[in-house]
Amino acid sequence: MPILSLLLPVVLSAGAVDATQCAPSPNGSGPWVSVRDYPPQARGKGLQGNVGFTLNVSASGCPTKCVVTASSGHKILDDETCRLMLERARFKPKLDENGAPVAATWSHVMRWRL
Repeated sequence: MPILSLLLPVVLSAGAVDATQCAPSPNGSGPWVSVRDYPPQARGKGLQGNVGFTLNVSASGCPTKCVVTASSGHKILDDETCRLMLERARFKPKLDENGAPVAATWSHVMRWRL
């Protein structure tokens, strides 16, 4: 049976002091990915790997861009990771020092295992 997991997040932020406001946080709308999302072509070929990625997240909490920062070595897994995150991921936005929502980035690793 395939295994999919989002590994612990890596937060990208410059100079923030309050860790709770460094980056957006998942809004609890998950799980965003299930074992049914394993690409059939990848499953048939036995492809596995970890995909590191960074999402640009708007002030409204929606991802606007996904960049693969560490490839699994398999384009199909890399592409599917970003497709799923852009389609399903939703966040509580990062807040600035005045409490107003602002755009930010969020980094994570998707682990694709058969």
